[in-house]
Order: sequence, then C-alpha cells, then structure tokens
Amino acid sequence: MFRNIEKIIPSEYLSNTILVGDFDVNLDVNSPERDLLLSLAKSLSLKIFSPDKSTRRGATLDFMIASRAMNITSNVIDAIVSDHKAVEWRLTNIQPMLRKSIKAVNQKLARMVSEQALYGLMILRNFWK
Repeated sequence: MFRNIEKIIPSEYLSNTILVGDFDVNLDVNSPERDLLLSLAKSLSLKIFSPDKSTRRGATLDFMIASRAMNITSNVIDAIVSDHKAVEWRLTNIQPMLRKSIKAVNQKLARMVSEQALYGLMILRNFWK
C-alpha cells in the first residue's frame, strides 16, 4: 500500500492525504506488523490516528492515516450493523493544497497555442458532424 502511495500521490499532496479503513493490523498489540505500519507512515510524514475505543472484538483494526498537522478526533459508534464498530472522524486544521503556478514566458504565443487548441478542436468536431 505504501509503495503505491509513493507512486501515485506526489509528495506535495501528502499533507492532504487521508486513508481510512480496516488495515488488519491491531494497534492495541505490539507486533512487527504494527511497528512496520507506524514506521512506513512516519517515513511519509503521516501519522496513524487511532479511535478512542476498540473497533472489533477488543482489537483496533479500523483507523486513519493522515497528515501529522491535522487535528483529528474520533468517536466509536456501538451499532450492530457489522462485526466492526463504526468510527466517526472529525478533522480540523486541514492544510490548503499548494498548487504550482504556471508562468508563460511568451504570453502571445501561449494565447495563440491555446486558441488554436480550443478552436481547432471545435472546427474538427464540426467537420466530422
């Protein structure tokens, strides 16, 4: 999962990445899997947020992985809909996404290319009708 996160999500967007689910790793028990998950999250500057109570038969398998900068609180809901308890998450301090601005060195050329791309496509569409 973490290898795919590194491939798919650019590093500048990791501060807005939120993963929620059943990760099949019990956070309540020290284990190599738990330690590996904590280490991998930390390597991407992410943090594991655990709910305030266990989510499945005394184990915490459902949790959130998100930016350390976020303030996250949770509430475990004791509903008998599934073998897992539902978790309600409240997120605050979500960082705005940083976007790189594109600067055109030659404004006239950029406008001309854009217009040709837009109008040329429209001309082709009308031609094939």
